[in-house]
Formats: sequence, C-alpha cells, structure tokens
Amino acid sequence: MDNLTLLETLVIIMSINVIFTFITSARVNRTVSIGWRISSVMVFTGCALLVMQQLLSSFFSIILSNYILLLGFYFQIYTSILIDFGYNVLKKKFIFFISLVYAASFLYFTYVDFNTTARIISISSILLGLYLYAIIILYKKNSIKIKELYYAYIFASVFYVYRILSTFDGVGDVSSLFDKNIVTTLSFLFLIVFNLFYLIGVFNCINREKENELLLEKNKFKYFLDFINDAAKNLELSELYPAIEKVLRLSFGVGTAAIFLRNEGESEYSHSVVYDFNDLELPIQKLSKTIKLGEGMSGKAVQKDKVLRIDIEQYPNREIAIECQLKGATQMVAIPLKISGDIIGAITMIYSNGHQRVYTLDNKFCYTLGEQIALLIQNALNYKKIQSLANSDPMTHLFNRRKGVEIFSLELKRLSRNDNKLTVAMLDLDNFKKINDTFGHECGDSVIKNAANMFKEICRETDYIFRWGGEEFLILFIDTDISGAYSIAEHMRSRIERNSIPCIDSFPSTISIGLAETSGDETMDQVLSRADKALYSAKDKGRNRVEASY
Repeated sequence: MDNLTLLETLVIIMSINVIFTFITSARVNRTVSIGWRISSVMVFTGCALLVMQQLLSSFFSIILSNYILLLGFYFQIYTSILIDFGYNVLKKKFIFFISLVYAASFLYFTYVDFNTTARIISISSILLGLYLYAIIILYKKNSIKIKELYYAYIFASVFYVYRILSTFDGVGDVSSLFDKNIVTTLSFLFLIVFNLFYLIGVFNCINREKENELLLEKNKFKYFLDFINDAAKNLELSELYPAIEKVLRLSFGVGTAAIFLRNEGESEYSHSVVYDFNDLELPIQKLSKTIKLGEGMSGKAVQKDKVLRIDIEQYPNREIAIECQLKGATQMVAIPLKISGDIIGAITMIYSNGHQRVYTLDNKFCYTLGEQIALLIQNALNYKKIQSLANSDPMTHLFNRRKGVEIFSLELKRLSRNDNKLTVAMLDLDNFKKINDTFGHECGDSVIKNAANMFKEICRETDYIFRWGGEEFLILFIDTDISGAYSIAEHMRSRIERNSIPCIDSFPSTISIGLAETSGDETMDQVLSRADKALYSAKDKGRNRVEASY
C-alpha cells in the first residue's frame, strides 16, 4: 500500500470521525463539545488538503494544511484537558508561541529554501513539545481521568522523537510526502492508529464521566436530603454550621467556604463572616470586615439575588486573587441566602484543582440549597431569640430563675466529680419597697438595672449572675471558696453603697448579701437554704452587710 492510499484512508477515517464526533459530542457540556468538534474538523481538513497536495499551491498544500493539522492536534489536547480538569489550563500564550515558530519555519523552508525534510523536523518538534506539555500538565495532577489519552500522548511523544532522529539520520529524508519511505509510511500509519485511539479514548472517558455524574447527581440529592433531615434537628447555630459544612463538602466537593449573615440593626444592608472552613488556607480573614451590598462576590450575589461564579483571576481584589491562585484556588461561587423574599446573608465557596467537579456549578441547585440553608439558619436564629427570652430577664438581661435552676444543677453535678468548691451568693436590695413607694416603679427599675450592671462589671466571666425575683439576685462563684467569694461580695456591697442614682436623690441605696459554700455534697435546696439564712442574718444585723454560712 503506497503513501497516497494510506493518506486517503486517513481522510476517510477522519470524515467518519467528524460525523461520529458531532453526534456523540451532543451528550457533553458545551465547551468540551466545541473543542472536540473543532479538533475533528481541523484534522479532517488538514488531511484532505494533504491529499490534494499536487493540485494546490504550496501555501494551501504545505503551509495551511500542516497548520490546520497542528491546530487540530492542539484542540485534541485542549478537549482532553477540559474533560480531565473541568476547565482549560493551557496558557493562551502557548498556542501563539507554537504558531509563531511554525509560521517562521514553514515559510522559510517553503519560499526561501524549499526543504521537505526540514519542514518534517520542524512540525515533528512542535508536536513533540505540544504532547510533552500535555503529559507534564496531566502528570502533575494527582488523579488522571483520561488515562487512555495520557498514554496516547506518551506514545505520540516517543514516535515523534523517533521521527526526528530518523530524519536527522537520513532514513526519513524525503522530497515529497508521496515518496516511498518507511518513516513516512509509518507516520501515516501512526496518524491512523493515533486518531482511532483518540476517538475511542475520548468516547470512553465521556462515558465514564457521564456515569460518574449520574452517581454524583444521585449522591448530591441524597446528601441534600440527609442534610435537611439532620439540620432540622439542629436548632443551635453551633451545631447547624458544621452540618452546612458537611453538605458543602460532600455534595459540592468544597474544601473552602465562608458563611455570611446580615448585620442586624443597620439602616443599610451589610453582612459579615460568621463561620468558615478553609482547607486551602486562603486569606478568608481579610473578608471578615463588614461587606456592603454590591461589594465583593457575596455582596454582588445578594444585590443581584442570584448565584454568581467567576474564575479566581477575575476577582476584583487583585491582591486576594493572586494570593488565592498561589494556594491553588481556581473558581469562586457565591450563593445568596434568601427566605420569604428577604435575604439574610450569603455563602461563598472556593474550588481548587483538587476539588472542582462539573456538577458543582449547577446554579439552580445552588440557589435552592441557599434557600433551604437560609430557612434553617433563620429557624436557628428564631430559636436563639426564643431561648434568650425564655432564659433571661428582659429588664436586666441577666439569666432568670428558670435558667438559674438549670445551671446550678449542672454545676453541682460537676462538683461531685472533682474536689473544687462553689460559693453561692444571695443578694437583696435593701429598702426596695420603700424606694418604689417613694420614688415610683420607674425609679425602682433604674435601681435594679444599676445593681445588675454593677454585678456584671465586678464578676468574672466564669461566674453566673441571675435575677432570682423582684429585687433579689443570685450569683454562683465558680471554683471559689467562701473567703474568696466574701472579698468579691464585700466589694459589691461597697460599690452599691457609694454609687449615686439620680432618681433617689440622697436616699441610701444598699444591699445585703448571704454566702454559702458547697463541695457538691448537698442538694441545691440545701445550699440555697443556707445562703438564704445568711442573707436574713445580714438583714437582721442592720442591712448593708455580708454574712456567710459556714
């Protein structure tokens, strides 16, 4: 079989490849489909021009035909990388560089010094560089999806090394493509085998991707439903945020994300970060500032009320964009959190080479997920408000008696497991009824608030303060014996005595305090009874004093 027949066979195979590609590529995403179709048309066109070499001018039969073939092979690699990575990693400068090298060599060895051997070495070297570049890019990736094509590129690289060396050695030296030459014949056979292998490889890769996408789609909804079921049980924000993280990791393959919530009490919309997880160790802390409507990705997603997606290099803040790129980030997706027409915040997700998947960019699903997350967060916020109302005193914002009984019981259980001590202080504002009767209930409320604020200032963060009822307060001094509590209580008494409250003029404002220490070997009622007796002792001894029950 002569070379012309082999080339004609290649043209027939590539015409079938074009038809098959246009039918099959309809099943894949648009970017992959376009790249695959362009590659098939270009390789077919390039081969067809080579067949008609004797009928066409040098420009069409040599320069244009080989350049179209070169672009066809470039788009084959471009398509395979799109399938593997989910986006293009080939640099735009690369195609410009190889086009420049090609044009310089082929124009010179066609019009200045006509030399077919030099042109063969030139295009073989360019193709070798192209395939080696693709091999390096794929090798750096931990998990290669297109293994058939990866090995095909290795095979192509080995062949072109052989082609270049044999041509230098004189074995592949030819004056025309149709000359009988073993190396040229092997080249046409290689092109037939390689393109068939490429076609089968792409078809297999796409089938595997489709199967994986179906499985991932199934798992995505499974994780979503599991998330809704699990999260519905988590009314505490501290438990809900990790549940949201779980669904973003499992359902979207996200390793880095931030949740923003609206800042309450502001006239204009703004939000801040309330929770994040950060596998890529990106500068999320730089986003912790208040973000206004239309600022950054999250602010724009809220403003436009839609899911936004950009490549990381397009991020408006160049400093953050560069830092994110250096960490391996590739894309950013922002989802508004909307409930009943009201946007309460946003979620920003950042993808990297190791996490990105095609299905993660399903904007419709993202928006639906955002609505569900918004509903759950709003429920948790409402629950927090209800809990606050149920457990706190609306006037002083201290814990109320109901919460006090709960915490006291827990602290007694904790004491029973260690050797620490706890001191209870029962506090009562002296002559409070007289203050109410003389100066009015509004003034009496001011006296109570003043005392509560004083307690907050003096007590430690580990201590608990409760409004026990009326003008009576209870304080738990955690891990504190009675002598330590006595010093603090005396300081409180002194501050209250010296404090000036405008509404009562010069009327004395004092407090009586009763203390009781326990090691956890008593019931709550027993400890409270002893503290209460100490308080009454202070009252009996003239008020404005601290008494202890030992």
